[in-house]
Amino acid sequence: MSPTYYLLSNEEAQQTYHIDSAGMGNCYPSKVRKHVLANDFTHLMQDRYSQ
Repeated sequence: MSPTYYLLSNEEAQQTYHIDSAGMGNCYPSKVRKHVLANDFTHLMQDRYSQ
């Protein structure tokens, strides 16, 4: 068994974010899996100053 990671960009995280009735926020796993690939770490390898 190996762990599965989902790394989201800020924009992807905002698309999957949900606030419940108690005011707590979370990203739903089903929404995250629809937006990003498992174990995709390309966001970490991008040059943040190249924009």
